[in-house]
Amino acid sequence: SKIVNISIPDNVISIGSLCFDNCAMLEELILPAGLTSLQYRVISSCPVLKKIVIQEGLKSISASSLGTLNSLEELTIPSTVTSIGVISGFKALKKLTFAEGIQLTTLSSGVFASCTALESITLPASLKSFGTSYITMTLPNGQKQRYANTAAFRGCTALESVTMESGVENNNLSNLSAEGLSSGVDTGQSAHIVQRSQSSQLFDILLHL
Repeated sequence: SKIVNISIPDNVISIGSLCFDNCAMLEELILPAGLTSLQYRVISSCPVLKKIVIQEGLKSISASSLGTLNSLEELTIPSTVTSIGVISGFKALKKLTFAEGIQLTTLSSGVFASCTALESITLPASLKSFGTSYITMTLPNGQKQRYANTAAFRGCTALESVTMESGVENNNLSNLSAEGLSSGVDTGQSAHIVQRSQSSQLFDILLHL
């Protein structure tokens, strides 16, 4: 297809799987306000797609709904979204924004993995946990500390800062992993990098609970 820009009418409430698959020339896609969910690989393998407009009203983004979009540079998640699967492997994605007022509470483990151009991200205040498992380690002073094994930012080599909005509940966000993270986590509370794994080259970020 030689179509460069597509704007779908707001009265469209459903888009089938693989609808925008291998659209070689597509650069911009505006999704309808009537859409409530993104289905399996609805947008995938569009090599020059730089912009997707997701409007208020969308509630869920499934783990496999967006695939191989290596030119996508920015993405804004609407405030109506309550569920996100995985937004990973987007090589050109520099800016990911959560709309003001979003009530998203959980993000999947590895949700932003291998977004190698992502430089910074602000997580919403509503966020309570990453889908994750936990390990308990004994620190040199003899204290035991629980770490989250989330790898949420694994492979994000350009990532410099992760900001958590004031009010975020830290009990399930004790550790985030990212390559290249230099400035730690800003929570409006105290936070610091506690160690860097020699084997995985991942930062462990401990939030004071």
